[in-house]
Amino acid sequence: MLETTAMMRKLITTAMLSVAAAAILAPAAQAEDFHDYNDATSNFVLYTDPAAINAKTNGKQVVASIYGTTHPIYCKGATPKGPFTDCMQHDDFGWFHLSQTQLPQIGTVWVHLT
Repeated sequence: MLETTAMMRKLITTAMLSVAAAAILAPAAQAEDFHDYNDATSNFVLYTDPAAINAKTNGKQVVASIYGTTHPIYCKGATPKGPFTDCMQHDDFGWFHLSQTQLPQIGTVWVHLT
């Protein structure tokens, strides 16, 4: 059972890395299509940052992740600055989807569940 789980994780990681490599190597024209994933790391602040309170007002998104904004965050949506419909973050094992949740006084937060 443990071997099967480890093998499945390796397969999923390999598949996610392949998808990430394909996105990076895609032609520049595709990067203009905001319905695909784009690097949105600079649009995020960490939920513990005092700027998180006014993030929405300042056109920023909030992320709750042990990786903070030191690891790439890629999102897709209507424009490069949002509103985002889906976001992923790269961590030590590959790309993982971020989930949206609501925090009091902050509002929508993208959460990296480990």
